[in-house]
Amino acid sequence: MNAQGAALVSAMSSRELHLPPLIAGAGDRAALRFVEYFTVNIRNRNTRAAYGRAAADFLNWCEGQGISELGRFVNRNGREVRSGRR
Repeated sequence: MNAQGAALVSAMSSRELHLPPLIAGAGDRAALRFVEYFTVNIRNRNTRAAYGRAAADFLNWCEGQGISELGRFVNRNGREVRSGRR
C-alpha cells in the first residue's frame, strides 16, 4: 500500500474525492486501491483518462443493473464470483 495514497484517502472523505458510489461504498481500502490504480500505475495521461472513462462507464452500468455493492457476484452459470484476497 502506497503511504501517499493512504494519507490522501484518510485525509479526504470519499465525497471530496468524487469517487463513484460503488467504490465509495466499498470502504477506505477500496477507495485507496481505486485512487492508487489511476494515479500511480498509469503514467500516460491519455491512457489514464481512457481507463477512467471505461471504469466510469462500467460502474454506471453496474448501478443501472441494480448492483449496489461490490463483493459478491454470480456469473451466468450461477457460480459465485468473489472479490478480494484469496
